[in-house]
Order: sequence, then structure tokens, then C-alpha cells
Amino acid sequence: MTPPRTLEDFDAGDDAACDDLVGDTIQYRAAGAPSFTTHKAYVDYADSLRSIETGQVIEQDISVELRKALIAAKPTAAARITLARLPGRTFKPVNVRSSSDGAYWIFEVQQIHA
Repeated sequence: MTPPRTLEDFDAGDDAACDDLVGDTIQYRAAGAPSFTTHKAYVDYADSLRSIETGQVIEQDISVELRKALIAAKPTAAARITLARLPGRTFKPVNVRSSSDGAYWIFEVQQIHA
């Protein structure tokens, strides 16, 4: 009998299969690229509180985890992203960093206004 797999047993192939199954559809255009490409990523559509002079407001605090195997070059602020759940809006990546295992780019997005 084969012992059950642990999280440590998962590899890049498993990451891709999980992303395809449960990931959110995004469109990504690298800086200088002519068109968007479709990818699966983990998107967290969380809200956060921001303090202003008269109190606090709730603002969207969206973060994205995108496999480096899909986008090898670190995303820059000149890249553009659209999210399937928020049609008609375009975003740029901010605060780009690597995941602890080095397999994903993690970043927040900021809406851009054309």
C-alpha cells in the first residue's frame, strides 16, 4: 500500500494541476508585449481598512499569486492585468515579491485609469 502524499511531496506539476483546477482566470500583458495572455492564478479579493482624516474607509486590497513557470520575468509596474471577476478594469502589479518556496510571484494590484 502506498502511503498518502504530504504537502512536501507536491512538485511543479502538481502546482500547475491545482492552479488549473481552482485558480482564477486572469489576463496578463508584460511590459512591451503586444497582447494579453490568459493564465490561472490565485486571486484574493480581500478588503482592508484605510484611515483618513474623518474616519476609516474600506478599500479593495487584491493580491495575486502567479506561477513563475508562467511568467519568468519579475512583473513590473508597466505590466497590465485584467481579472475575470472584475471585467472592464485594468490593473498594474505593485509590491512584487517571491513566495517562500520560490515558485510564485506574489503581488498586489492597483487599478489604472486610461
